[in-house]
Amino acid sequence: MKRNLKAGFLIIVLLSLLCNSIIYTVHPSTVNQSSSENISESDMCWPMFGNNAQNTRTSPYSTGDNPGGERWRFHADFQLHYSTPVIDDEGTLYIPDHFDELYAVYPNGTLKWVKKLDNNGGVFQPALGSDGTIYVGTFHHFYALHKNGTIKWTLPVTDIFAGNPVIGPNGTIYVGTMNTLYAVNPIGNIVWNYTIGRDVVGISIDHLGNIYITSLSDLFSLRPNGTLRWFFDTGWLIDAPTISEDGTIYVTDGSFMYSLDQGGNIIWKVDSPFGAAPSIAPDGTLIATSFQSSKIVAVDPLNGHTLWAYDIGRNFNVMSAASIDSDGTIYFAACNQDLYLYAMTPTGTFKWRTKLTCEYTYSIAYIDATPSIGKDGTVYVTTWFTGDEERAGYIHAVGGGKIQNIEDGYLHFFGKKVIKTLLKKTIVIGTFKLQMKFFHPENLDAVEVLIDNTTIYTLESPPYEYWFNTRLVGTHQLELRGYYNDGVISKEKKTVLFFIKGT
Repeated sequence: MKRNLKAGFLIIVLLSLLCNSIIYTVHPSTVNQSSSENISESDMCWPMFGNNAQNTRTSPYSTGDNPGGERWRFHADFQLHYSTPVIDDEGTLYIPDHFDELYAVYPNGTLKWVKKLDNNGGVFQPALGSDGTIYVGTFHHFYALHKNGTIKWTLPVTDIFAGNPVIGPNGTIYVGTMNTLYAVNPIGNIVWNYTIGRDVVGISIDHLGNIYITSLSDLFSLRPNGTLRWFFDTGWLIDAPTISEDGTIYVTDGSFMYSLDQGGNIIWKVDSPFGAAPSIAPDGTLIATSFQSSKIVAVDPLNGHTLWAYDIGRNFNVMSAASIDSDGTIYFAACNQDLYLYAMTPTGTFKWRTKLTCEYTYSIAYIDATPSIGKDGTVYVTTWFTGDEERAGYIHAVGGGKIQNIEDGYLHFFGKKVIKTLLKKTIVIGTFKLQMKFFHPENLDAVEVLIDNTTIYTLESPPYEYWFNTRLVGTHQLELRGYYNDGVISKEKKTVLFFIKGT
C-alpha cells in the first residue's frame, strides 16, 4: 500500500514538473511562440484573406510532407463562396457562408461553434487580430467577436459593407463599404473615413502603413492618417493589390498587369488575361492564374516577362488565386464539372492534384476561393455543390494521414489527453495504443511507424493501430507514413517528449 502511494505521489510530482517545465520542444513545422499574453500577428497562421495586409498569399510554413490526400471535409449548410478559411494560432478555422452565419471549425474537422449574424445579411471574409479577436462584416454591421463566438462590439453603418477587412501594422482595422473606407480601432471606434465614391473591392497595406484601395476601376493610395497620396486609373478590378517587401505595388485589371512604384508611377505593364492580383513567392517571383487562358504563370518582378507557364486544360472555367508555402510550392483550385486542388513546384512542374468531392449527387460544383495553409502543412480549401434537392458548402483539409491520439501541446498519460502544457510541449507518459486515420484507407498498401527516421513497425491492413510499449525516454521524432497504391506517401511528424518504461 505504501509503495502504491509513493508511486502515485511520484507520478503526480512528475506530472507537475513536466507541465510546468521551462524546457521546450518545438514542433518542426512551427515557429517560436511569444511568451507574452498577447499574440503577435505572426502567430496567427492565416489571419486574413490574402494571409497578410500585403495580400501576398505566402505562408511562412512548409508543406513539404503534404502528399495531397484529403484528410477530412466539413459540411456547412450553405454555399461557401469566395470563402478562404482564416486560421488562428491554435489552428481553428473561421469561414463565412456569405448568407448569415460564421463557422468556427477545429483543426480536426469538428464544429467549434456557428454564429448567426444579420438575417439574410451576407457574411463576408473575417480577419483575425493579434489578440485573437475575429473581425467580420455583414451588409449593415461590422462585428468584433471573441474566440468563443460571443460578440465583443458591433459597429453599425448606413452604407452597405463590402469586401474583406484588413488589419494594419498598428492594429487598426480597415474595412470598406460601397462608398467609403473606414479605419476602425480595436475597441470599435471609427478613427477616420475616406469617401471613395464607388465600391471598395479590396484593401492592402504596405509595411509603412500606407493604404491601397481598389474600386471597380481605380486604385487609390492613402496615407496612414487617411489623406490621399495618389490615384491611378485602371480597367476593371476584382482584387486588392499585392505589395512586395520593397514596396512595389502589383495590380491586375483583366487586360494588363501593372507594376507601380511608391509614387504610383508605372515601372512596367504587360498584357495579361489575369483577374486576381499576383501572389508573391518567397524568391519574389509573381505567380498569377487565369481561367480565361487556363494557365498558371510565373512572372519576373523586374520586367514582367513570363518565366514559365503551365496549362491545366481549356475545359476549366474557374481558377482561384495561388497560395504559396515557405518552400515555394504553389497551390490553387480549379473547376470544370469536377473540382481539384493543384500543387505545383516552384519551377512550374506538376506535383499532384486532388479531386474534391461531396457525399451526394450534384449537378453544379464550384470552387473559387484561394486555399490557405496551416502550420502543420495542411492545405484548406472551400467548395460548394448543388443537387436536385440539396446544396451545401464544404471545407476540405488536404494533408494525408493523421496521428489521432497525440495532440500537440498536451500531456498524455497512458493514452489519455490530460492537460495543456506550458510553452506547447508535447509529452507522452506510459504505454498507449497509437491510433491513425487516413482518408480513403482502402487504397493503402502499408503504414509505417517510425522513431527518429527508423521504422519500428509496419502495418499492412486496417485497423491502423499500434500498441506502443517500446522503452522510450527523452525527446524523439514520431513519424507516420502511409503508402498508397498509386505511389502517394502520406506523412505526419511530431516531436514528443516520451516517458515510456516499456519492455
